[in-house]
Amino acid sequence: RFGNSPRAARAPEIVETLRMEYRRRGYANARIASRFVETHDPDRATLIVEIEAGRRLTIADRRFTQRDADVQGTVTELPDIKPGQPFDDDEIERELRSWEDKMHARGFYEARASHGSEITEDGAIVSVNLTRGPRVVVRFTGDPLPENERERLVPVRTEGSADEDLLEDSSRAIEGYLYTRGYRDAMVVYTSQQEKEELVITFEIKRGPRYIVRNVSFTGNAAV
Repeated sequence: RFGNSPRAARAPEIVETLRMEYRRRGYANARIASRFVETHDPDRATLIVEIEAGRRLTIADRRFTQRDADVQGTVTELPDIKPGQPFDDDEIERELRSWEDKMHARGFYEARASHGSEITEDGAIVSVNLTRGPRVVVRFTGDPLPENERERLVPVRTEGSADEDLLEDSSRAIEGYLYTRGYRDAMVVYTSQQEKEELVITFEIKRGPRYIVRNVSFTGNAAV
């Protein structure tokens, strides 16, 4: 960010960046100072940064809020964030991403987690916002679609989303797949229906007749 030879005028910015990074890692009272030392033969100035990290904060409390609890079931498995753990923003983020991955593996593709923190004298108070979303179930009706092509053509799981744009793109992708195999009249329509705590997405596939090229003939000049 600052390069190998930062200008002297950027020293305060360097110190502030380090202070913010130490705070994110739990060292809220870190003392950071900078100074330049000039030397000669050759002439140069060396930036020296002195750091006293101080005591590392721990998590004093964590508070979970599920934003969609009124329309979805209550989340029972929470991210592993506990009082007494060393406070580290990066570690918290990794735990939240791990929680999202677990929920996605169970079909809750719209699960999301975010957090904020407040530094107090007793430690850090971590507030976590969770959105579980419905369990997404994808079904295919009508004419068959190969199992090994379904996830590629309908990437709900890999995209972690079931929004309208993605579903419309998936319908077109299935039609395009069928067109290239001779089903030029193929039509695909999807529907979304909420069933208790599940969002059931159904793709109805109508391939129509398959068109096959049996013969190719040329007219006009026989050679160019």
